[in-house]
Amino acid sequence: MQRVPFLFGLTAGVLLGWIGFCLCCCGDSDTEPDDISPSSSTPPVEQPGVSSADAPLQSEPGSGELLTEQQEQWRLREQNLLDELDQAYQRYENAVLSMSPRSARDKLDERLAAGAADKQLTLAPAGDGTAINGKGEVWWFSKGQQGFLMVEGLGNLDPGHWTYQVWLVDGARPEEGPVSCGTLVTIPGLANVVLLEPMVVVQNPTQAMITVEKAGGVVHSLLQRVALSSQ
Repeated sequence: MQRVPFLFGLTAGVLLGWIGFCLCCCGDSDTEPDDISPSSSTPPVEQPGVSSADAPLQSEPGSGELLTEQQEQWRLREQNLLDELDQAYQRYENAVLSMSPRSARDKLDERLAAGAADKQLTLAPAGDGTAINGKGEVWWFSKGQQGFLMVEGLGNLDPGHWTYQVWLVDGARPEEGPVSCGTLVTIPGLANVVLLEPMVVVQNPTQAMITVEKAGGVVHSLLQRVALSSQ
């Protein structure tokens, strides 16, 4: 009979304790705030700042037009430099050409372009045997006392013993005989054009001849070996 009150008291104590625990839990949940302020909890994490260097470049108004204008200025400067280089190179070429001696063929072409020759003589083989297939042409310009000879087909001579020499007969003074116009060095297989330089003034050349003379040439020819002649 003594055990019943003891069990009753134990059961009542457990129930009271359970009730008290539940009440405590309910009271804590009711008093808990709805919103948790960040300042009362963990400290805020600082966001890394964005420097001006990392910020995207913002184009200023009108920068595109300014860049295009600068590019056009540089293009014009480059073109001006190229034009100046071309002009300088042209002046250089002209200077080189003026210093380079012109060939007799160039001078003949220039004289013929300016007008016909005052006298023109055609040379043919004259029987010496050194120019069987040879031929020639003489153009004479009274202005400037300038003559040109184009010849080809002359045979080779021993330069140590013989040379070709050119002569003109002046119709105004035929009694004086042929006038020497210098010795002749030709290139076989080519039409050679040479400038004639008479020893004296020739007014009216009526005949042209090419003779074979001793090496170095002579002042007066005996006309023993005539390779080409215009008559």
